[in-house]
Amino acid sequence: MSSSLAGILTAFEPVLAAVLSVVIFGLRFSFVELIGFILVFASIFILEKRL
Repeated sequence: MSSSLAGILTAFEPVLAAVLSVVIFGLRFSFVELIGFILVFASIFILEKRL
């Protein structure tokens, strides 16, 4: 596995943690968390385009 792919997969960790917290614990996203979620996905998208 290349280091760039490992970096992209590492960026998914907070997203997966947030999704699992909703699924398992029934938590709800606040506005700030939704903004963070969008920023993480945007950074993953940007990183992927660089590869």
